[in-house]
Amino acid sequence: MAESVIGLYKAEVIRHEGPWKGLEEVEFATLEWADWFNNVRLLEPIGYVPPAEFEEAYCAHAAATGEEERLKQQSLQQSRGGSVSTVLPGLAKIAARAATPRLPASPHSG
Repeated sequence: MAESVIGLYKAEVIRHEGPWKGLEEVEFATLEWADWFNNVRLLEPIGYVPPAEFEEAYCAHAAATGEEERLKQQSLQQSRGGSVSTVLPGLAKIAARAATPRLPASPHSG
């Protein structure tokens, strides 16, 4: 998985926007891309919401329902491949909110 993210980063930022004048330029472009990757891009498997928003709702739901400890012990294998509604039923409404997919462009795609 990490190799996929690194490849995506290289394709969208490093190769697309180079050549670079210095390390500082690369650092700022990296910070901007990481912010987009975590806080703006929409993921279809989690209901077309940004990863950070989904994680925040996930943690709030777990804390509110007292399931936090159970969720910590749930194996990664059990949660892989499941839909949002099977992984965490309380978050199905977040997925439903995405009836009309929003597809923001990468800050580096234009």
